[in-house]
Amino acid sequence: MNLLVAVPTHSRTITISTAITLLELQKQCAQRINMQVVFHSSSVISDLRNVIVADFLARKADILFMLDADQGMPASMILRMIETGHPLVGCLYPRRNYFWQNAAAMPLSDDINKTLYRAMRFVGNLVLDESGNIAVVNGFAQASHIGGGAMMIHRSVFTTMMTRYPELAGIGFSNEDENRHLSAYNWGFFNPIIDRESGRHLGEDISFCERWRKGCGGVIWANVDESNEHAGNVLFRGNYIDYLNAHSG
Repeated sequence: MNLLVAVPTHSRTITISTAITLLELQKQCAQRINMQVVFHSSSVISDLRNVIVADFLARKADILFMLDADQGMPASMILRMIETGHPLVGCLYPRRNYFWQNAAAMPLSDDINKTLYRAMRFVGNLVLDESGNIAVVNGFAQASHIGGGAMMIHRSVFTTMMTRYPELAGIGFSNEDENRHLSAYNWGFFNPIIDRESGRHLGEDISFCERWRKGCGGVIWANVDESNEHAGNVLFRGNYIDYLNAHSG
């Protein structure tokens, strides 16, 4: 198996959390998975993710894992994503701010971790069953969309999208300068979609997930039981199961 780990950066820097994740993953993959790490920089996130996909396709790798430069997680979580075999899988990770009004609206708690969880929100949305519950299978649940900051994509997802969306060919990024050698793999998979109801542009990761789910009939999975980190002014760390438990009482 050939795994390409791609780190999109804005200013060619990564956090300590990201560096530790890469080192741990490299160690875990040494005996069983052929792993390569690449770094790409751009000020336009949709273009940047499209360039990463082009690089992935050009390298003939099997699986792409995008890990943003402000993300950190156990290598075990990434290996579990691979082991699921799901074509599109990631995790719910904390947003980089606290929503204290949410915590203030709930009864006071002496548990600081519970209070922090109550003030958190997570990137991504899960799919509820007919009873309004979340079905968790081995720590993973189906999602309507996940964040691009920790997203694992099998090659088959892109080949399916090429057939379904031929109009995306050649519009993912500028073919000039440093990206010219990737022009044969230039696709706008992460180009933002305009929401018909609001008229607003959806995020590049939500747009990608919409194309996969609604356009290709694909399924998305997200890890919800292992904690991960999202670095901002402080380090936001948590998992979605503990978040739900903190809101249950």
